[in-house]
Amino acid sequence: METSDLLERSVLKIVEAYQQLKEDRDSLKRKVDSEDGELRRAEETIRNLESEIERYKLKENNFDDLISKKHEIKEQIQGIIQRIESFETQNTLDQVTNG
Repeated sequence: METSDLLERSVLKIVEAYQQLKEDRDSLKRKVDSEDGELRRAEETIRNLESEIERYKLKENNFDDLISKKHEIKEQIQGIIQRIESFETQNTLDQVTNG
């Protein structure tokens, strides 16, 4: 009987070890699934950030273009003002000398 008891205890230990390994495997599988979800969310966040950076760069380039156009328009206005002032000065001199 001792041999059968010893065999039965050994089988029970093997069954317990198997159950524990199965629980460990299932637990690890859940952790992997959870981490996979976190990884996917991180990838999505990175893609969103990259998209935001690209939009920001476009806005920044547009802003730089607007600043450049502002300076160009300002120079054109100053040129017009100078021509008007030159014309007014010229007319005044003409009036003084012809008058």
